[in-house]
Amino acid sequence: MLPGILSTRPQNRGFEGLTINGNTLYLAVQSPLQNPTKAVGDKSRVARILTFDIRRERVTGEYAYQFEDITTFDPSYNGDQSQMKISGLAHIAGDRILVDERTDKVAHIYEIDLAKAKNLLGGRYDQLSTTPSLEALTDLTQVRPTPKKLIADLSKVAPTLPGKVEGLAILDPRTIVVINDNDFGLGEFGADGRLIDSGVKTRIVTIKLPKPLRW
Repeated sequence: MLPGILSTRPQNRGFEGLTINGNTLYLAVQSPLQNPTKAVGDKSRVARILTFDIRRERVTGEYAYQFEDITTFDPSYNGDQSQMKISGLAHIAGDRILVDERTDKVAHIYEIDLAKAKNLLGGRYDQLSTTPSLEALTDLTQVRPTPKKLIADLSKVAPTLPGKVEGLAILDPRTIVVINDNDFGLGEFGADGRLIDSGVKTRIVTIKLPKPLRW
């Protein structure tokens, strides 16, 4: 059973990132929970990543993930932190995974290690009554979020890639593959009420990393 606190997720912001290692499934909630309110969630920089044991059919871990500050990550959104999302995971080795952290315009790939983070499953931050909530925290010392390091800024290594990078895979230690979401080409409605194709194509891009991943 999933932690009940996940019911406070924003609409259409559920498990956006999935990856697997043997019997362990890794799941990332796309955005911070609206816990205890939407106002708190929209400003929060803390998302949750879970581990699930497929064989035993139960959640085994819940970890805090800290987003970058949007004011420096993507200044075009004028400080709207709610535009930050997790949209892809890819397993490397052990509990080390790649994370696609993005807005609709900018995407960075980070490496995180859940083995070095605190497992919050079943603790006080799974309770709606906890004040301040995990999402309201600014000092994360006690919850020990996943350490992260930048692997690739896609605007630099793939500057022609369209926005909304929502898929991520590892081809080999030096190569990753990403794909964008074109939302079925849905654009704006014309004066006649007909939908105009956005012209955005779905693209799969192979990217060579500056340094190989530690396998």
